[in-house]
Amino acid sequence: MSLPDTNVKDGDHIPTSAVDGKDRQTLRRLVIRIVKWTIGIVCSCAIFLFLGLFALIGYLSRDTCDEAIPSPVVRNLSGDTAEGQFEACTWIGTVINESVTLQIHRYPRLWPRKVLIDFESVGYSREPILRWIDEKTLSVDLGDVSWVSSRIEKAGDIKIVYSYRVVDKP
Repeated sequence: MSLPDTNVKDGDHIPTSAVDGKDRQTLRRLVIRIVKWTIGIVCSCAIFLFLGLFALIGYLSRDTCDEAIPSPVVRNLSGDTAEGQFEACTWIGTVINESVTLQIHRYPRLWPRKVLIDFESVGYSREPILRWIDEKTLSVDLGDVSWVSSRIEKAGDIKIVYSYRVVDKP
């Protein structure tokens, strides 16, 4: 029995299907490598764009409010304090936030500061007039305002009495 001749001699014909199979496999590997690199680059660019957009939004929405001098703090005998707040915020335009806050001091704990009412003064900015009627009643006089937010009538055991007049802006 003789073994088949495996030596290729000059002029012998090599089957093209074997060569085409190797070329196709090489081409397929090249295409897969190009697709992987393209997907990686696109994903990396998308991540960097997202992080850049996130940083831009963070920069634009930063706290741009300046707190002006609050109105004088009024204090009752228990140590509870109330004050008017004035805050000017600029971003695209200027917005002025006016509010009245109350902080209750009851031994042994200090309650967080609570916003009682937000409002907008009319005409020249006027500070709210705050005074304690007694230990459990706070009077808040806002004067002329163009609008007020919902207001808190009672905070803890303290009753809040408001007086203001809603008028149109000049």
